[in-house]
Amino acid sequence: MVSCQTDSIRRSLARSHHTLTIVNNKAYVFGGTTAENLLASNDMHAVTVEHTGKPDMDYGLIPALPTTEGGEVPVSRTNHTACAFHGNVAIYGGSNDKNDLIDEASSLWLFNPERKAWDLLSSTKTDSAPGPRRNAKLFDHDGSIVLYGGVDATGDAASDLWTFDVASKAWTQLPTAPVATTNAALANGQLYLISAKDSVSGQLHHLGVSSPIKEMTWDSFTFPANPLAPGPRARHDGAFLPLTTGWGRNYMVYLLGARDESLSRTESLMMDEAKDKENLTQFSDTWALQIPSSDVDAKPAWSLKNAIKPAKIKDAIRHAIGAETGHLAWAEAVVQLPSEKQLGEEDGKLHPGPRAFFGADVMENGHSVVFWGGVNAKGQRIGDGWIVKFS
Repeated sequence: MVSCQTDSIRRSLARSHHTLTIVNNKAYVFGGTTAENLLASNDMHAVTVEHTGKPDMDYGLIPALPTTEGGEVPVSRTNHTACAFHGNVAIYGGSNDKNDLIDEASSLWLFNPERKAWDLLSSTKTDSAPGPRRNAKLFDHDGSIVLYGGVDATGDAASDLWTFDVASKAWTQLPTAPVATTNAALANGQLYLISAKDSVSGQLHHLGVSSPIKEMTWDSFTFPANPLAPGPRARHDGAFLPLTTGWGRNYMVYLLGARDESLSRTESLMMDEAKDKENLTQFSDTWALQIPSSDVDAKPAWSLKNAIKPAKIKDAIRHAIGAETGHLAWAEAVVQLPSEKQLGEEDGKLHPGPRAFFGADVMENGHSVVFWGGVNAKGQRIGDGWIVKFS
């Protein structure tokens, strides 16, 4: 785990409720609420998180410009959602400086890093669409965009699930999830959700989004989270992301987040920011959940390690002889301290500390997470960035 910012970048990116999206070797930070409790501008911040050997700036501020002259650009926003989509940054929803939902007729914004410009993907069917919302989750899946949950126009925490076909520019509703939660991630065609009804256990829910709609079914199971059995405590607004450590082994990582001791209502997982600052503290731990290994297949890949998936073979053998495969088992991550050289190059911090409401995404290598900003345990908005490498 290493810190990756300068003082000037830290000041520029001190914010919360923003998004961070990885495209190639850069992290693109957009929107949010600044340290001065103001709505961030609609500029895009680009931070180089991995150098390719080509000349490149470590940090750049990109003003909002349309692709075509006279075109539109997204207004400033916070509590929106984003994902990488075909080399672009896709953005949906959010709220304005009055905390009102931004209604854009269920349209999506696409930022192209090469052109440094914005395009608007308008929905052709506004009568059957997600509508305005904040704190939703957005994912790229097989040429389509998947949207889950958030807080809708009724003010309630939603659990509906939608997919947007870019070719037809139309939304289609998928089976509604059994819970509303901020912990959602998509990996290998499966949408995973984590929720909690009490302080000693949690629930994992998953749905295969690659199946025909009529065959889609949610599955759920309960895992312990107490001193006698390993498992993460209930939390929200941290990072829940898919990772791979290579050779076909896949995990979901559950990183930091806000503690939630009040679990009487599902809506408590999406409390207002002011209430969060007064009543909640943040976690500093990280957990990993082993999910099914990648399929064994022969196809072009970046490396032999990615082309051959021995973990799938190993798990099949272990299952046949009755041994534990670790499938759907939690383990707390052990943090290794940065080297003296890394500490000398940065500001000397060993750990980011407890925080929530930050932006995070997985790097192109599949086994590192970048996160930036957020709110610390003192209720302060912070502007440091970190790279966490898993192995």
